[in-house]
Amino acid sequence: MKKVFFINKKILKLIIILLGYLFVGCSNIFKPAANIYTDKALYYQGNKELDNRNYQTALQFFDQMSESFASSNAVRLKYASALAGACGMEFITFFENIKNADVSQGGSLFKYLMSSFTDYPTTPNYCTLAEAKIKAIGATATDRLAATGKGDSSIFMAILAMAKIGSYLRSNADVDGTNSNGDGTTDLSFDPCIKDATNGFESTEVDEIATGFGLLLENLPALLGSSNSTAQSLQAASLLLSPICALPTINVTSTNCVVTDISSVPEGELKNFRYVYRILLAYSAIGIGNVGTLDIATCPSGAPD
Repeated sequence: MKKVFFINKKILKLIIILLGYLFVGCSNIFKPAANIYTDKALYYQGNKELDNRNYQTALQFFDQMSESFASSNAVRLKYASALAGACGMEFITFFENIKNADVSQGGSLFKYLMSSFTDYPTTPNYCTLAEAKIKAIGATATDRLAATGKGDSSIFMAILAMAKIGSYLRSNADVDGTNSNGDGTTDLSFDPCIKDATNGFESTEVDEIATGFGLLLENLPALLGSSNSTAQSLQAASLLLSPICALPTINVTSTNCVVTDISSVPEGELKNFRYVYRILLAYSAIGIGNVGTLDIATCPSGAPD
């Protein structure tokens, strides 16, 4: 004979009330315990998507982390990696390309960085956001080393700086080719000397390229070594800037016109500071233009910013 079990009406009523709490959501009794793991769960899922190169999905998880949890240096690096990926940067591929590049054989440093993004869709602003995450660890390479005891963040910054420059250049100066993702050469209609959203650079875009250049000087030689052709080309470009900055008609006091933060350039010098970088970008030996001289006449239209 089968046994029949009866549930006391009071117990049954209690079970129904508890189920109501759980599923209707009036007061989730497990919520306090679940909150303990929310940040860790988001971080885990974000990392999982990052490993799979699903950068936008990874950012959706990272964006939900609490400010306190996201402020740890390890999390900042992962967050920055997702932002850099969304910008268009594949870290290992980009690092290997730069390490093995030889821009001393008639190549241009800026053209090389631009062509590194040929056939890739880019969203340059994500590189800017990634840079801010790394700078939150420390404003300079020295600060970051002191904060972490390791050079990882500065290595990342060196690669990111190149990616930032390359993505801004490609998305503005090389938009022909398949799917408007460029063909490796500067578009005929593009002119670095002019301030134009379609065929030139906006002022803020020049700022991003200029600060990327400064971050490269700060981080790249230690990463690649002084004998690397890319590092040597970078140093040569820096030396070429110095006499232009010192011209009476320019008169930019920032050291060699090299900065890692645009806010360090005095407001009264910003226009000429940007003009110097327009000149550099128009110069065929270093930049992406076709002008064969590097002087005040390289951009004859004057400082448009």
